[in-house]
Amino acid sequence: MIIGKLNQTDQVKYLSYIKDLKFAFDFLKSVNFRELPLGRVEICGKRFFGYHSEFQTKPLNEAIWEGHKKYIDLQFVIEGREWLGITDISNMQITQDYNNETDAVLGLSDSKEGFELNEGMFAVLFPDEAHAPGIFRDTPQNVHKIVLKIPLEI
Repeated sequence: MIIGKLNQTDQVKYLSYIKDLKFAFDFLKSVNFRELPLGRVEICGKRFFGYHSEFQTKPLNEAIWEGHKKYIDLQFVIEGREWLGITDISNMQITQDYNNETDAVLGLSDSKEGFELNEGMFAVLFPDEAHAPGIFRDTPQNVHKIVLKIPLEI
């Protein structure tokens, strides 16, 4: 997991070591989110895409945990703030087996670990890191967010 602020990515050279991560940061810095449609966004065809959304956060006990195999998640909060639960994927009780089409396994976890993402912050999440996005700690929040799916090249 890598957490940071989008306006500081040029100062951290190792972030460009992951194939397509620099491209993703450049995309986030250049796009006008008000003109970007909500829903699935094709950036480089099916190879590199994202999900643009607006939602209200929910309590941790309603969290749906997810994990991936083929893509790294780059979650970026455009406006608002959310708490994002995080745990090793081995700590997730699977409720929906891995779906190759959606690249997701879904489940539950008792983990209380996580961190807050505020406006302008990103989190890079790798396949062994199960996560529960869209959570609030104190009060519900309106969030405007994009999740970019970066293909994991092995």
